[in-house]
Amino acid sequence: MRAHSPVRRATCALALVAATASILTGCSIVADAFRPGGVIELPSTPEPITEAGVRLPSELRIGDCVGDTGPAGLIDVVPVMPCSDPHVAEAFHEFELQASSLPPDDELWPLVAVECDPAFEDFVGVEWSLTPLDWYYFAPTEESWDLDDDRRVLCLAYDPEGLTTGTFEGAGAASADTSD
Repeated sequence: MRAHSPVRRATCALALVAATASILTGCSIVADAFRPGGVIELPSTPEPITEAGVRLPSELRIGDCVGDTGPAGLIDVVPVMPCSDPHVAEAFHEFELQASSLPPDDELWPLVAVECDPAFEDFVGVEWSLTPLDWYYFAPTEESWDLDDDRRVLCLAYDPEGLTTGTFEGAGAASADTSD
């Protein structure tokens, strides 16, 4: 899967480029440890998350809370934890891409935004531009599209200020109510 995040601030974009360049050299070594035959065994079917661990991106479900996956790019496994523990993001919506081939990033973003924007508003309780919260998404890779027939996009809500505890569901409506 690929992780994507809309970047609202130019400084975030610059930091993302710098972090990606410095981290990518070690990603394949770390990722190899999580592949079959590696150090960590992954469950064959996802169970509700009751303790911290890792999951394949394809095993994430709506309502799952995840830790830091690193900079936007290719990911093999996702750290997960109960939403009652500090976490980075919460999955709130999923959908299947209806295309004959995987769209390039510049064409993928509008397709995802059409789905994730209204779902974010339904989940959080307010339009994303009116809350400090934001969202990003996991999308298929060329390999998963071609080999696994992967068409799934998963939308995740997060707080750009850092970790949170609990769910983001209704969080925007609560902050909107207190700002009057």
